[in-house]
Amino acid sequence: MTGPMLETKNLTFGYDQRSTLFDGFSETFTSGEMVALTGFSGRGKSTLLYLLGLMVKPDRGDVAINGADTSLLGDAARARLRAQLIGFVFQDACLDSTRTILDNVLETCLYRSEPRSRSRSKALALLESFGVEGHVDSRPGRLSGGQAGRIALCRALLSDPAIILADEPTGNLDAASAEIVTGAFRRRAAAGAIVVVATHDSTLVAQCDRSVVL
Repeated sequence: MTGPMLETKNLTFGYDQRSTLFDGFSETFTSGEMVALTGFSGRGKSTLLYLLGLMVKPDRGDVAINGADTSLLGDAARARLRAQLIGFVFQDACLDSTRTILDNVLETCLYRSEPRSRSRSKALALLESFGVEGHVDSRPGRLSGGQAGRIALCRALLSDPAIILADEPTGNLDAASAEIVTGAFRRRAAAGAIVVVATHDSTLVAQCDRSVVL
């Protein structure tokens, strides 16, 4: 079976007419590779992840997944495609402080219209594999940055996504937690996923197959 492919085609985007971040940007990300997005702050690394993740629409050009353009899809169709194929790790963990850790991990079931009960055992196994199983009934308020980062990774990996997009995933982590996160990305790429990380972390960049400098 052919693995996923993610492409930008002549992508143009700016938040206003005076600040164009991308002008005809084209790049291909293929199955089994882990790619670092690098460059100075403000060059659009996070924005490119949002474009790749179908959270933001380009002004012109397109993002294609497995050869299929997404520019003509409505918001609901883009959301369904994102839920089916993409796992996102945000720059901060973005955990809901009003919900338990287990509920935070299971949150993505809602977007896939999947019963939470079906994924509960897998969520618990992921939390155990990343050493945060003791917090399943707790709320995120007292977690360390490393713990929160690993829980956010569990949430992103719950659906075995074909595409993983991560925004500075090791930026707020201690060295041990950063190594755990990087190892998880490498294993997902080895299993055939596309992993794209926006990062300033030279250690993480060294673990990637290649870099795209913005």
